[in-house]
Amino acid sequence: RLGPETLSHEEMEIVSTTFVLLSDLSQVIRLCIDGGFDPKDAPGGLIDLVCRVSNAPDIKFLEADVKVRTRAVRKTFQSLMKASG
Repeated sequence: RLGPETLSHEEMEIVSTTFVLLSDLSQVIRLCIDGGFDPKDAPGGLIDLVCRVSNAPDIKFLEADVKVRTRAVRKTFQSLMKASG
């Protein structure tokens, strides 16, 4: 079971907010395009929408934020696996 007894408040916050962010981005992208999302090929309106949904000032910031968040989530997951193994 995951929760306060397993994860710190900081870990819970990063995991939950990253989940919400990635879910929101996924839903918007799936509604707007078929296939994969490449910011280089995406229309400007979609880039604006993706940034608005994620409260990012621009796509470069969003890409960096997602990278930092997913690394933190991966680190949390790996430490959970080591602790349970």
